[in-house]
Amino acid sequence: MEILPFATRSFGDEIGATIGGDANLLSMGFFVVFIYIVIMLGKFNLVEQRAYLALIGVAAIGMGIGTSIGISSLFGLEYTSMNTILPFLLLGIGIDDMFVIVQSFANIRNPDDLSKPLVQRFGLTLKHSGVAITITSITDLMAFGIGATSVLPALRSFCIYTAIGIFSVFIYMVTFFLACFVLDQKRIESDRDGCCCCIKYQEYIPNQCSQKSLLEKAFEKYGSVLVKWPFKVAVIVLTTLFLALGCYGTTLLKAEFKFTSFLNEGTYLRKYFDTSSERYPDGGITGWVYVAENPEVQKYIKEINDMILE
Repeated sequence: MEILPFATRSFGDEIGATIGGDANLLSMGFFVVFIYIVIMLGKFNLVEQRAYLALIGVAAIGMGIGTSIGISSLFGLEYTSMNTILPFLLLGIGIDDMFVIVQSFANIRNPDDLSKPLVQRFGLTLKHSGVAITITSITDLMAFGIGATSVLPALRSFCIYTAIGIFSVFIYMVTFFLACFVLDQKRIESDRDGCCCCIKYQEYIPNQCSQKSLLEKAFEKYGSVLVKWPFKVAVIVLTTLFLALGCYGTTLLKAEFKFTSFLNEGTYLRKYFDTSSERYPDGGITGWVYVAENPEVQKYIKEINDMILE
């Protein structure tokens, strides 16, 4: 006979284990994103690499996540299992803001603008990137603000946490990250080493390979090809096809709620509910058995409790 245990603390135990697993995944995700930012943000030479700036950008996003959780907890907002996806969401939004700012600065190529002082060049940067990230942040805030009016407590909590997080990440990006970006650009323009800024090179000339942008060349080629008639027809056909597939797939959508979707595969609680649904698909009345303080029965109950704790 197989015993499938279930206790009132089971949901709390499983959700706690899930959050712990997500924490490990989040740490790995931040590390992978950091490597990606280092590759994409700077250039592969001794001076123009931006490893420290990438680390600061990731730290700014982490500060936004911490601020969101801290302020929400300060006002007594409940932290639900749905909120575990908050760091991943803010990570994507923060990285997008970071790249918009850096790329906007890189797009300053007019000789008159390049001759201006560094402070004025960053003013030009914010003139374009600041407007872009402000509009997107306000749009996101409005979307999650509307979601915060939901009658579902878990959804309302998630939307409030996310809205505070988006605002926090935006503030850190246009203040903390931008200030560090200015300092890092000063380092580059004074020909100081990207890893050890104490090392200053004399009349440093970067290698030609590091000055090439493969993405820019690829999209430049893509843009020139896209305007040709065969590709125009292909774009229309593919767009229509994907739209048709999306509409058809929507008709097959089945909306259903299963709380077992929040439980990891292989856990004792998931196995308990899966077995219960398989053997008793029509439900039924839950029965309770009360036993006397028989030594043999108490020994059996202790074995079940030990099994649950394991």
